[in-house]
Amino acid sequence: MRIFVGNVAFSTSEFDLEELFGRYGRVSSTRIATDRDTGRSQGFGFVDMPDTAEAQAAIEALHGASFAGRPLTVNEARPREARQAPTQPTLRAAAHAHAEGAAPRPSCWAPAARYAARPRPGAGRARRTPAAWAPASGREAQASRRRAPHHTS
Repeated sequence: MRIFVGNVAFSTSEFDLEELFGRYGRVSSTRIATDRDTGRSQGFGFVDMPDTAEAQAAIEALHGASFAGRPLTVNEARPREARQAPTQPTLRAAAHAHAEGAAPRPSCWAPAARYAARPRPGAGRARRTPAAWAPASGREAQASRRRAPHHTS
């Protein structure tokens, strides 16, 4: 049975949850939800217990119990709801529909004419690498200094 554990302290680890629920029976897995960008805990997690009777005992004992200074919310996890389709079509879906002749593409997706024909800046020129900027040895450095013109006015 999958158990939802809410109001978990941000410092709580998956090991802490496994240890807490392990008092009531065998724990097959634990997972604390984290933010994709920062990796910080979102304050809730899930515990999987294979025996339903042990899971019910853990839910009854731990719901409202204080853990790391916070009262836990513990109940049976609901199945994940299906995500709704986006209200506006995605770019790929709109391009596919356009290819089949369903509807013309909005003008904002077509590149502006003034940018379409312009070459990319720096195209066709040789690029200097960092090795070409500075001579490697002392003799090459002296030779390049001799070649460089000095303008004095």
